[in-house]
Amino acid sequence: MGIFGEAGLRNKVIQNTINLVKEHFNLHADIVVSVLKFKNTEDVAYCTPHEDFYELELSKKFVKNASEKKLVQVVAHEMVHVKQFENGELRYVGEKTFYKGDDCTSQSYWFAEWEREARGYEKAFWALYCERY
Repeated sequence: MGIFGEAGLRNKVIQNTINLVKEHFNLHADIVVSVLKFKNTEDVAYCTPHEDFYELELSKKFVKNASEKKLVQVVAHEMVHVKQFENGELRYVGEKTFYKGDDCTSQSYWFAEWEREARGYEKAFWALYCERY
C-alpha cells in the first residue's frame, strides 16, 4: 500500500500544503477543507470564499486516487485563489468575476488570468513541498 493507503496521510498532505502556502504568502485566513462527492466527475477542486473563512472543496474521488504530487499541486492551486481573494485581486460580485478590478466574467477558464497565476504556482509549491517534507 502506497503513501495514500490511509486517509490520515492524505489529510496530512493537504494540511501541510495549506500551511506551506499560507506561510509563503503570509496568509492568516481560516481554511476549511471539505471532501465531497462532485456531480461533475471532471471537477477536482474549488475555492469558495465565505464571510469569515475560505472553503477548499475537494472531490472525494480525486483525493482518494491522486498522487501525492497532484494533490499538493491542486491544493496549492486553490490556496493561490485564497491569496487572490485576501489581497483583493479576485472578487465575485453576483454572477460577475473581477480580477485586479477588471470584469473578467467572459474569460474562459484556461485563459483567465487568475487561473494562469494559480497554475503557474503549482510546480513551484510542489518543489517547495519536496524540500520541506
